[in-house]
Amino acid sequence: QGFDKNQAADVASHKVLVPALVKCAEHKDKDVRACVLETLVAIGNFSGGFKAIAKQCDGLDEQKKAKLERACAASAKKGSADNKSKPLVNVDVHKPPVSVVAKSARPGTARPTTAKPQTVTAVTAGEDVDPPPALGETETREKLSNLYGNEVVTQLSSGMWKDRLAGMTVIFEQIQAMDTDSANGAVEHTVRGLATTPGFDDSNFQVLSKVFEVFGALAKKATSFSKKDGACVVSGVTEKLTDVKLRAPGTVALVNVAEALGPAFLFARLRVGADGAKNPKVTSEALLFCAGVVAEFGVHACGVALAIDWCKASLGLTNPACKSAAAKMLGAMHAGLGPGLKDFLADVSAVQMKVLEAEFLSNPFDGNGKTWRTVRVSEESVDKSSEVGKSDGGLPRQDVSPMITDKLLADMADASAPTSWKTRAAAVDAVGVILAGAGFRIAPTTGDLLPALAKRFNDTNRNLAATALVMAGKVAVALGPAAGERRHGHGVAAEITKQMGDSKPQVRAAACGALDAWVIACGLEKTLPVVADKLVDLSGKMSGDGKAEALRWVLAALAGVDADDESVLASAVTAAAVGLADNKAQARAAGAAVMDTVVTLVGSRRATAMCAKMSCPKQLSAAAAAHVEKAGVVVAVADASSAPEPSSSPTLPQRPATARPAGAHKSQTGISSLRHSRPGTARNGGVATSISFVTPDGPALRRNDDKDARLKKLPKKPVKFETLRDDQLALAEGEVKLALAPYVRSDVHALLFQDFKSHLMAMELLEQALVMTPENVHGNLDLLLRWVVLRISEQTPNTQSLLKVLDFTQSVLRSVKDQGGRLSEQEGALFLPALVDKSGHAMDAAREKFRGVLKTVPGLFPASRLAGYLVRGLDSKNTKTRLEALDALELLVERHGLDVVERGGSKALVEIAKLADARDAPTRAAALNCLTVAYKVAGEDAWRHIGRVGALVKDALEDKFTKASKEMARQNEGTPGAWMRAGALVGGGAVGAAPLASALVGKSVSTPGRVGGTPGRFGGTPGRLAATATALGSPIAAVASALLRPIGKAVSSLARRDWRETAKETETRDARPAFDDAYPDETSASASSSVSVEQRLSGWRRALETVATGSDANAVEGMKQLCHEVMGSAGDDAALTAMAPDADALVFQLANRVSSIFDAALAAPGPSTARACRYVLNALMQVFQTPVLAQRVGLESEKRVIGVLLLRLLDPRACEMQEGAALVKALNVLMLKVLEHCPRTNSFNALLRLLVAPPATVTGDENATNRFHELVVKCLIKLTKALGQTLHEVDLPALLREIHDFFHALGEAEIRKRAKAADGGDKPLR
Repeated sequence: QGFDKNQAADVASHKVLVPALVKCAEHKDKDVRACVLETLVAIGNFSGGFKAIAKQCDGLDEQKKAKLERACAASAKKGSADNKSKPLVNVDVHKPPVSVVAKSARPGTARPTTAKPQTVTAVTAGEDVDPPPALGETETREKLSNLYGNEVVTQLSSGMWKDRLAGMTVIFEQIQAMDTDSANGAVEHTVRGLATTPGFDDSNFQVLSKVFEVFGALAKKATSFSKKDGACVVSGVTEKLTDVKLRAPGTVALVNVAEALGPAFLFARLRVGADGAKNPKVTSEALLFCAGVVAEFGVHACGVALAIDWCKASLGLTNPACKSAAAKMLGAMHAGLGPGLKDFLADVSAVQMKVLEAEFLSNPFDGNGKTWRTVRVSEESVDKSSEVGKSDGGLPRQDVSPMITDKLLADMADASAPTSWKTRAAAVDAVGVILAGAGFRIAPTTGDLLPALAKRFNDTNRNLAATALVMAGKVAVALGPAAGERRHGHGVAAEITKQMGDSKPQVRAAACGALDAWVIACGLEKTLPVVADKLVDLSGKMSGDGKAEALRWVLAALAGVDADDESVLASAVTAAAVGLADNKAQARAAGAAVMDTVVTLVGSRRATAMCAKMSCPKQLSAAAAAHVEKAGVVVAVADASSAPEPSSSPTLPQRPATARPAGAHKSQTGISSLRHSRPGTARNGGVATSISFVTPDGPALRRNDDKDARLKKLPKKPVKFETLRDDQLALAEGEVKLALAPYVRSDVHALLFQDFKSHLMAMELLEQALVMTPENVHGNLDLLLRWVVLRISEQTPNTQSLLKVLDFTQSVLRSVKDQGGRLSEQEGALFLPALVDKSGHAMDAAREKFRGVLKTVPGLFPASRLAGYLVRGLDSKNTKTRLEALDALELLVERHGLDVVERGGSKALVEIAKLADARDAPTRAAALNCLTVAYKVAGEDAWRHIGRVGALVKDALEDKFTKASKEMARQNEGTPGAWMRAGALVGGGAVGAAPLASALVGKSVSTPGRVGGTPGRFGGTPGRLAATATALGSPIAAVASALLRPIGKAVSSLARRDWRETAKETETRDARPAFDDAYPDETSASASSSVSVEQRLSGWRRALETVATGSDANAVEGMKQLCHEVMGSAGDDAALTAMAPDADALVFQLANRVSSIFDAALAAPGPSTARACRYVLNALMQVFQTPVLAQRVGLESEKRVIGVLLLRLLDPRACEMQEGAALVKALNVLMLKVLEHCPRTNSFNALLRLLVAPPATVTGDENATNRFHELVVKCLIKLTKALGQTLHEVDLPALLREIHDFFHALGEAEIRKRAKAADGGDKPLR
């Protein structure tokens, strides 16, 4: 350890030192081996962790390598604990920089220290705010008595929980009745008093729940709610988040505290409480709550630096729940911060990074910055660093000022010896080490670093000058937008422009790259004016070649600029004038090219005005004006497509103002340049023009009519999947590449066969094609599946790519299913063996994706054939693959019965029975469970399919079957062979019960183009969907089931979560995902019975508030909760009656949201918008299919919802939406439910009023108005035909009065006119 940690330049010597140490690691002397390990640990920590030296330590065995990695991690953790400073802070770039310059401790060459930097924080988030001291008993009684009376205080001090609850209820009601001033006077004493009596340690959860409700009400109402009050509330609630009964009121209280004081304060206090708790579940629950807060308030308001630091610390804990919660919180932050978040997770282990990548994939970056909640604090108390962080991408920046030492700056200017250029070069390189250590995101506290680098632009060693230019560009990118300000950028961009006139081509190229970096950092609108002004200053000094070089850069920078960018175009005119006034042909040609571009964008009139406004010598403005006049009258382009297209490169950093051309070369800064670098000085007088990348025309996926010919060459019989060697994989990839070429657009085809990043881009383009041209998918299905098999068959596939491939596969299969297509035998033979074999992936996220694909297959491929492939998966050597195959077979048996699963001759139960005697317990248990399900479905006939088994297996099965029979009897699920669930027969039952099962569930979903569904499918609640249509087999019920099936899953899972948190789960089988056409579990039904009416109403009211306020995305979550509450109240007349008064307002709000949600789905088709459409229709369906709720819907609300639904049915674009056919059918079903269950008089009146005054969107179009009238008349006819049975429900005087008003509104002349129409009369009138 003979080197100083301040000598960063010694990092290069480690490449020589580490291999020599590795050789000594096998020394016979244990002391030598121990010293080698200590030395390697020190070098690893000095270089940035074990990863920095991992490649050089390949010579170590796995045991020593693991020991070295643990030692490096422990040493780094200890070092971070000793250092009080925090490397990640949100720094306000609008504040003056803090000068923190440390003096070098020893002479020598300039090398930056690797010590952690001292950070600069604007306002502490809440770590320094402690809860106020607890009040004494006497003081508590005095304060609370003054506020709420002696009787209430006596109740609070009682030993009976009912008395304490009554006292808390009185306090809550009084606070609800207070105005803001009264709440401000009561908040401090109430919070401190209740923290003492009854206190946070009260043994009754109802009392504590009411305490939390009081805190939440005070935080919401009192404007004087202080940080000390908030600290007291958070300290009491934090540990109670682990209690299922207290989690909901505690969460509400914390959210109100966040609205009052800001989520950053809340996060800081939660971390203090979680770190001080002994129970690790406190940390996990706190992190999960914070993940939800990030989604509601936006990540920029939550203290990004603190959140990242907390998550990284939690990832280092041993508790799996804490790690999982930290990963979910980072995933929520990724949605607001984007891929830049990964730069701060470099020290996370590879295994954890894979989990995080899966979370990031589930939470893609959404740059719209939408939030559901806002912070209610005064402007003077707001920490402006959050706003600055939001404008700067939200990610924290590191303060590197302690590493920019006087010695570093002095060495950068050293000229004491002929070889001092080496010292200067080492100092410049040291800046790169500092930037890399900070993750290329630094705070604008660099002091004199940029001026020192600018001095090196004129270094006698021109290679060093080019290096300094490159480094200045990197510093600018690391600074971000702050580089555009004079106090932080120090005018270095002007000095860079000066280097455009250098004689050395490498210096000119480096200068162009540095200006590119400046544009990336702070935008073209701040960079180009500086360049133009400097060109004016140098107009008489810079050579013509230099001016031409600078103007070429300006020309490339203008690509993508709009005609509205006045300041940018004015600066471009100024720069062009410098070239036009020069005596060199190269400069004049370059200036003319820039000026022509500006004239093309804005027209000659505006260009002339810009020339007149230039603040430069007269000869320059005259030259520019003369060129514009010479060009003649030019009209500005109206279509932006005539300009070069901006880049679509995913690796290019986003520029704040303008896009950059994709054809630009890469500069020495490592950033895509805006210009074409040239090998030497231009001599021909030509101007290098910008080459823009043009996306090939046509759809990404083309029509393919050759599929049948290809399938004839493929085998129909399934083959055993074997992992391909690298040479076999390359050969197969070449065949697929050749086969796909005619049917995939050229740019997509090129991306499909490159690295994993290209694969991700290609799949994004193909997913767009699935939406835009779904009719082309089925013809290319075999080729796409072959490409998918190649990707999942790779020896070491990239995790992100694999997850995306599986998502893409599921989207392809669903697209084919929506088109009424099926998997052919050949396609199944080439795809399913690989799918089943790889389904046992080592990573949980990947296995979940494989299950999702397997769930989609039964709707496209016969279940009996799929069972054959799954049976072959039971022979896999991979235990996880066998478990996945067993789970899938169990679900197939449960859904389709043994007659289907055994139909293909696969002898599935015989193979499963073999695994019932397996060595490993999980396989044994899964096999026994699968056979038990077969027994419940088929009864004693299952033994015939199982065949002969050993004595031990037979005893185990008999025991299992006996328990299953008793369990079925106890839960009223019928008997083995006639397994009933939700009034429907499961799996087809025994042979004799098949007709009944067919009558109950309709045809199998494997029928092409058929939408299947079961009456008990929706939500799993008995009789819930059966009440939708009394007649079994009703097409209305089938359509409703098909549409509501995905929502039923979500609501069912929500009910499962609530139930599992209140009772111990006795069986885990129901928690597994089911196939698309499988029955749901019945946990939601059990959960519904265990929830009280008060809890139902509380959830109902919260959901109503969510639907009424906020964005459509927020309202969708409320709709999901509404569905859950209504479904859970099925059969509970008291709950439904209590909900009924809100039905009218709810329907009105939902009707108002239908148009905006459907318009968003048409404008931006995708899973999220289609999900919103399903939920808004499902929420309306829940109201109108429940007679108690539908009867309370008022006339105006019913009229509005009928008008909205009919308009959506008239919209010709509805069928083109994602899941459009199902949505149109659901609209019809919903319309029928409205007419069936709403008050008949209101229905007649609403339809008649729509005839008189149709919606405004159709009144201007006669054809649309006529079509709308036709639909209204059809509804009236339907109601009229049912009058014989429903006449007693109709208020005849009111109806006749409405008909009279209809005739009166038309008038006698209009009635006669319509009666004489050529088409036989007006249909509404008739």
